[in-house]
Amino acid sequence: MTEQQALALSLKEQYQRASGQYQELNERFAELQKEIYPGEWREGGTSSEVVPDQGFARGADLEGDTRENSYYFGTNRIFLSDDDLSTVFAKIVDSWRAKGWSVTGGKRQNGVPRITATTPDGFWFEAKERPGELSLTGMSAVYWGDQYALLMAVAERRDAENAAGAPWDTTDRDEQGYAYRLPGVFRPFPAWDASAAE
Repeated sequence: MTEQQALALSLKEQYQRASGQYQELNERFAELQKEIYPGEWREGGTSSEVVPDQGFARGADLEGDTRENSYYFGTNRIFLSDDDLSTVFAKIVDSWRAKGWSVTGGKRQNGVPRITATTPDGFWFEAKERPGELSLTGMSAVYWGDQYALLMAVAERRDAENAAGAPWDTTDRDEQGYAYRLPGVFRPFPAWDASAAE
């Protein structure tokens, strides 16, 4: 879909399109999690993961994108373990390369092992290993659309669902505010009719 085609859609149509893109990112992300560890991971974000970020922030993935006309979704989870995770990290490197993804790796200046991969269709993933934890981050491709209008529509419906007793438990957190979830368990995209504003 071109920029012109995407921006010509109604907000509801853009919203429905974004819902599918959010779902796709999280499904792909869950598959990567399962390859690493099928048990519970610590949730990274809480309320922001359903909200689209500015596509421009991804580094001009779309020619001509600005802070207003494009967006993407992101997610993060952390696998905690008392075991040495260096062998787990090495398997991730091998797995991502075997998928044919564009992979870069090495250590950052602080010595943290890190690998990133970009899929042929523009999804981006990162794994970082620190003592006792492995952090996995995913970002969708960048899509044309009215980022600010989508952000406001999603946030309003997320908040409306929270106020009404959302289909997503926001109370199951430990004393430090963390929640732990199995791969594939993520907050559903807020329903369009959760708000009567549109």
